[in-house]
Amino acid sequence: MSILIKKVLIIPDGHRRYANLHSIDYESSYILGAETAAELVKECLYSKTVTHLAFFPLASKNFKERNCSNLSFIFSALKKFIVSVEPVLGNNINIKYRGSLNRLPKDEKKMIEKLVKNKCCKNEPQMTLELLIDYDGAEELRNLSSIEIEKKLSFPFDIVVRTGGSFRLSGSPVECLEADMFCLDVMFPDIRFNHLLKIFNKYNDDKDRRALLRGKNNISHNVF
Repeated sequence: MSILIKKVLIIPDGHRRYANLHSIDYESSYILGAETAAELVKECLYSKTVTHLAFFPLASKNFKERNCSNLSFIFSALKKFIVSVEPVLGNNINIKYRGSLNRLPKDEKKMIEKLVKNKCCKNEPQMTLELLIDYDGAEELRNLSSIEIEKKLSFPFDIVVRTGGSFRLSGSPVECLEADMFCLDVMFPDIRFNHLLKIFNKYNDDKDRRALLRGKNNISHNVF
């Protein structure tokens, strides 16, 4: 596989619409999404197409907008994701999280802490997996010094992918400032590695135009 993208952020959206379309309950839809995310990690790792893959499954604002019973679906999905992804991870991957685990249920918090601790490479990792949990990019930005911001911008996201058919970037990391934005008209449980490959190829095809616009605008794409 010749494609290599340095840093990709995936914003999973559309679980509830997927559930309504397929006449299943919300929790089942989120669980399917967790299995999908684990499969994407496996494919990116084995194909060596991405060096840093991040997922943004839980924003801080979710705790304000949804009651605890609704959040339980996301908590269950996080647990399922960890159980599904752990067996495919070798010793050449780093796992980290951004945000806070303090508002997660005790079991999910311990599982993520254990995964992060056990999968921390001392050598150069083949891939980094990052989870944005109870995260607010605007809040993080307010707490960063100018030196810290400059350091983060030195390793920006190349690509941001959002499923669900509509693009919103609010609350995302400052490193997304100049990323190429891809909006997929599929619900997250339906996304497959082939979707990412098409995005990666389009990103590479647009590299000349992207270089021209770098520092001026994001490049947005509505695809598939």
